[in-house]
Amino acid sequence: MIADGSCLAHLHESVSGPYLAGLAPGADVDLRGTRLGARLLGRVLDAVRDRTGTARFGAAAFDDASFAADAEFRAAVFEDHTRFVRATFHGFADFSRTDFGAYASFVGTAFREDASFDGARFGDWAGFAEAEFADGAWFEDVAFEGDCSFRRASVRGDARFDRARFAGETGFDDAVLARRALFRGAEFRGRLSLGPLVCGESLVLDSATVAGPTTFEVSARRVSAVRTRFEEPVTLDARHAALDLGGALLLHPCTVSTAVPNPRTRHAEEELLGEDATPEGLVSVSSLRGVDASMVLLAGVDLTSCAFSGTHHLDQLRLEGKWRLGSTPRGLRWSRGLPRWCAQRQVIEEERQWRTHPSRGSRTRHDWGPPPSDPGAVPGLSALMTTYRQLRKAREDAKDEPGAADFYYGEMEMRRYARPWRNAERWLLQAYWALSGYGLRASRALGWLAGAMLVTVLLMMAVGLPDTPGRPYPAASGVVGTQAPTLHRPFADRFTAARAERAADVVLNSVVFRASGQQLTLPGRYVEKTARFAEPALIGLAVLAIRGRLKRG
Repeated sequence: MIADGSCLAHLHESVSGPYLAGLAPGADVDLRGTRLGARLLGRVLDAVRDRTGTARFGAAAFDDASFAADAEFRAAVFEDHTRFVRATFHGFADFSRTDFGAYASFVGTAFREDASFDGARFGDWAGFAEAEFADGAWFEDVAFEGDCSFRRASVRGDARFDRARFAGETGFDDAVLARRALFRGAEFRGRLSLGPLVCGESLVLDSATVAGPTTFEVSARRVSAVRTRFEEPVTLDARHAALDLGGALLLHPCTVSTAVPNPRTRHAEEELLGEDATPEGLVSVSSLRGVDASMVLLAGVDLTSCAFSGTHHLDQLRLEGKWRLGSTPRGLRWSRGLPRWCAQRQVIEEERQWRTHPSRGSRTRHDWGPPPSDPGAVPGLSALMTTYRQLRKAREDAKDEPGAADFYYGEMEMRRYARPWRNAERWLLQAYWALSGYGLRASRALGWLAGAMLVTVLLMMAVGLPDTPGRPYPAASGVVGTQAPTLHRPFADRFTAARAERAADVVLNSVVFRASGQQLTLPGRYVEKTARFAEPALIGLAVLAIRGRLKRG
């Protein structure tokens, strides 16, 4: 639009020619509402080129303009305020290496094809609020030297901000990115607000630097912050996402939690995430390797597939709210041809991978799930034992008895498997596991106790209870002492109700570490001594397990 309000595209050459001829490098340009085809745009750019061939504008107003073909603003310089408010780019919009020296507004702009701002520089302020990118939006290596806003912007393709530098306050409130949002190696020096943001695929912040206070509120399938440096407190509220914090450097506290549904982005969330957009929306943490866990608070997260090995200060990890881990297969299982009932407990992903490692053979896998995709990355037993020990301490410090008990069980399992069979400790641990589940399975200890008592009763009836009590030797024999009690009745006649009652009395006294006072045969005395040692030990294990169960209840 020229000075008299006429549209340059509809003016006769006799009028538009002098207008264009009057333009010079650094001149103000006002083409609001103008439809610019390839030829007309080319003439405008040529009119403001300097001797180096650079298109140089002063103040530029392209509000409501329509670019019918590709718009080639590559390496242009806008020295004053620049406005493309509600402009429409029907072709490729190329602003690569463009220098926006001051205020630049693309508020409400529609990009019908790809738009590239790679290598551009924005001065005081950059606004892309409510901008629509029908395809990709490329902002790689861009320098935002002031504040910038992508509030309610939408991108149907990839949004690329790799190695971009944000010096001021940055906001992506209510933005909708249909595919990937890539911020690899980006630098955020001002305050960063990402959210509520919906990302159809993944939000990638790998190797980025976030220097200011940061708040994330993201709905995505995946969020990756591998080796990301957070120099100020960070709050990461996510929904549905698998979060990878592997190697992230946290200099201040980091809170990770599952965000509540946001009514402003709920429709976009359901549209882009489809079946993954569950009402619960629990965020899943996939890795904490290399992270200082003393800086991390996890609240309401899924740790089923989380990799803990290699986490620093894991014993100081804080878990709050509703969180969950994977669990062991439950029910009747067969091991080495023997049936075994498996109680359910929480396990970390690394133990599950170790259980299904190809080197262990198919007979040990049971229903532990698929084998690891990278068998070489599965931690060894010593590392798993240390991981469980640190997690146990973290839950004990938090007064979480059930969680601590499951981690203790996992620690003892790894310790047992780490010892070879020729080691005496392996046999002790094997017995401790078999008899009472490391002092945590009351039913197992009580079952062994009941079995031991039944066996003792049967042995007493079979060989321990005499038919004839011990009597002094006759005086005529010249032998001083008492004859041993004898058992002479047929074997089949020894299993009677009366003898069972006498045998039960012996067993009940053995359980409380007392002698029954009954006369017994020599085999019976040995059976009683064994029972007085073994059965109180079993009842002690049962009491220990019951006490632990009551504390966990």
